[in-house]
Amino acid sequence: PTCRVPVAVDFDPETCCMRFTRDTELMNLAEQGDEASLRRALIRSNEYRRRLISQAQPAQILILNRYGEENPLEMTDMLLAEPVAVAVKSASTSSSWPRCVCGDQLQRVTGHERVRHMCQRQIAFCTPGSREFESIVDRIFAETRQSGNIAECDLCEAPISPVNGIWTCSNGDHTILHANAYDVCDLCFARHAYSVERQDPDTEGEDNDEEMQFAVEEIEDVDFEQPDLSDS
Repeated sequence: PTCRVPVAVDFDPETCCMRFTRDTELMNLAEQGDEASLRRALIRSNEYRRRLISQAQPAQILILNRYGEENPLEMTDMLLAEPVAVAVKSASTSSSWPRCVCGDQLQRVTGHERVRHMCQRQIAFCTPGSREFESIVDRIFAETRQSGNIAECDLCEAPISPVNGIWTCSNGDHTILHANAYDVCDLCFARHAYSVERQDPDTEGEDNDEEMQFAVEEIEDVDFEQPDLSDS
């Protein structure tokens, strides 16, 4: 049914379902219509989005736990020392993608591809794949490399570097549960799926990200873009 009044949304981690209740305060703010009330309504809506992501975290962690159990990796010393290498190995060899808490798939993509997904959702004035579109993607990706932040992990809330891969939900923003897309960093994936932690958690920044590529390059036949497994 179509909602005729503002509603509050909560996520139940036990049933993995959302609960909807009437939000009378938000309705009153919308009815007042003045600038201050509309600003408060916007803040309240953003709080709902952040709360949903927080409420869904335990369920997503459990999903990754089960994924690791069902898709075991042969752990070498190199993999045990480097979570990013674990993520790359899993993405390139596993027969299925892990599930997002919304029920769709978490797919590991490059930082550049993550920017392309964002542009496909938000840019309506040019066709994906066109020269103009690709130019915009390249420009935004270059800006994210300068900032060092392409997205925020929805599990640990840490910024994700554009030089690394990123696990992003193929459902994009097409669900109330994550209206601004859903992303998981390699460190959280390795931690919750395979209990692998970075040995030096105090080392941060792009210099460390580049060092991790040496470990990643030791994995043979690495492919960020795993074949479409939507039927699996």
